[in-house]
Amino acid sequence: MNKLMCTAALVALVSLSLPAGVSVRTAAAQDSEAGCSYIERYMAPFDLAVKERPVSMIGPGPDVIEPREVGPKACDVVHEEIIQNVHGKPFNRIILGMSGTLFGFVTERPPRDEQFSDQFLTIGRANQWGPYFPGVYTYQWSEDTPAEIEMVFPQDPADWNGKLWVLAHGVSYYNSRATYPERKPGEFTRYMNQAQFAAALIDDGYAIAHTRRGGENRSSTRPVETAITDDGRTFGGEGKVGMAVNNNTSIIRDWTVVAENFLAEKLGKAPEATFFRGHSAGAAIGRSFNSIPGWNVDHAGNKLFDGIFLSDTASGRGPLTWFLKAEVGEGGVTTLVETEVDAMTFDEEHRAGMAKTIETMHAAYIGGDFVHTDWKSIHAGEDADRVIPSYTELKRDLARILVEKDLNADLWRFYEIADVGHNDAANERNTWPENAAEMIDVGGVYLPLKRALDHWATNGAEPPASRIDARDVTELDETILPQIRLPETACPRGFFHPYIARPDGKTSDSHQYFVPYHTVLHEQINSIEMDLPEDFDEEWLEPLDVNGFLVDVSGEGTRNTKLTIEQAWHARYRNGQTTGILKPYEELTRARYASCVNEVAEALYDEGLLSDEARDWYRWKGLNDPIMDDSAPLSANDCSAWESLGFRDEAQCTGFISTGKL
Repeated sequence: MNKLMCTAALVALVSLSLPAGVSVRTAAAQDSEAGCSYIERYMAPFDLAVKERPVSMIGPGPDVIEPREVGPKACDVVHEEIIQNVHGKPFNRIILGMSGTLFGFVTERPPRDEQFSDQFLTIGRANQWGPYFPGVYTYQWSEDTPAEIEMVFPQDPADWNGKLWVLAHGVSYYNSRATYPERKPGEFTRYMNQAQFAAALIDDGYAIAHTRRGGENRSSTRPVETAITDDGRTFGGEGKVGMAVNNNTSIIRDWTVVAENFLAEKLGKAPEATFFRGHSAGAAIGRSFNSIPGWNVDHAGNKLFDGIFLSDTASGRGPLTWFLKAEVGEGGVTTLVETEVDAMTFDEEHRAGMAKTIETMHAAYIGGDFVHTDWKSIHAGEDADRVIPSYTELKRDLARILVEKDLNADLWRFYEIADVGHNDAANERNTWPENAAEMIDVGGVYLPLKRALDHWATNGAEPPASRIDARDVTELDETILPQIRLPETACPRGFFHPYIARPDGKTSDSHQYFVPYHTVLHEQINSIEMDLPEDFDEEWLEPLDVNGFLVDVSGEGTRNTKLTIEQAWHARYRNGQTTGILKPYEELTRARYASCVNEVAEALYDEGLLSDEARDWYRWKGLNDPIMDDSAPLSANDCSAWESLGFRDEAQCTGFISTGKL
């Protein structure tokens, strides 16, 4: 029997018919036509696959005081239309406005006092050990609080590959709906990382369920949901700071079951595999499904997710060790206390319920909230002295724990990408396109990793080796290779740095903006030089960030003339780099630059870490990027040097220059 048909909590959904062409129905139509039938609530607690709730880790269950009914209660179609994927296949896009309840806990202590969570792994923070008060959170779809599932699936079941991706956004308060940028078959499209890679997923024939949940809402002016604790107190509501479900796994579990049953109704069968993808706080939710024993289950106790993709987890939250214990008091009020025992053993039973996991880390996101991270829940005793206070180092330490717990061998892969902030180029695409054009785009890496996760989970094909720049990790596992350095980093025309001012004067450490090297040589001076040349321009010098701090690219502690590309490449050779280098007396030519870009892109492609479309796009950039002021793009006439440009022969070179494709 299909796993979705054997639960008493089966979500009953009626068929929806769409007329030919594009049809759009908004919330105004709800009164006249409900989009989906009443969703049966399930009686909590539901039966976990391991038959025993890990109370010492995540606290008591929903029946602490008395049995209660929680879960989705109703949904309405608030929007529907027909879109096409890149291959011209029509997909239904139906947005379900969701209403229901969740069980979880509220704490009155900052910094996460606005969080309503059903487990403590992602909010067990310093000064955040409770007490936690059990209660019920209510969400109701409205234009102001759009709790919803965006279902996108092929009109023709024959166009469906049989698999579903459930997508979860980060901390944002009801992050925006998915967008689908214009794209062409066989071409690399930048900014596909928006909306959790939704467009790229339907291009590969997947169905998607893009979720929107109440995120961090520290404003008392927004409409907000409420949570009522068992002792009768109300949190959130009008005029108060609202409750958030950034770290609540139950809402994702509930909505995943809704999505699976919806597809079974619409396409005639349930998904044969279900994957989860989350970014930031959404990724922290995914980590919790794997970290809590027996937690990766649906309402019938069957495995919920076959694969999990974690995109730059928020501050590395959701530790893989847990030196805390939940002590349950009267009325289910729970407090965390320190212990000397690591609760995460990842024994055979726990591992059997885990999903195959691919995790990416944006290595240039150093973070600024580490002071709140609970050291003791991650490391015992003196071990905390080892960790440098930045998100980057915390995530590298978590990668080490993955290896120590033998998860890298068959359950988890970890990929560190150089010079990318928490948000890549896609985040700037609309408001600051000139910045986005030069920022690193992770889409070329994410596309093959997403496919690798599917192959790993469904047929056991091994994904590429983990890539981490941490010696204490690579010495434990010699199969782990250095971080992924895309051509922008390996063959640099400039450098990436946070807190570089946008045109509006604002920025943060979440965005790594591009600062170009000089393309012509200027007077070599530094900040202590007294006799400045008459034509001196401060733009010659290394920049200052928005806080007035020096971006010390030269590493000399003084504000020097910014390097030229040639100077930077000579320095890279001197410092032992193996790509983007020039030996003494060598000059940077178009052929030299194009060859570097091509070699790096080809190597990543051969290792399964770059899509073929992105490889071709990088090769095109190598032939066309302005590397020096007098550097013109190559033409077919330059293909006499085809070998130095990385082509197979002159015909391939001329063909690529005319078409942009190999």
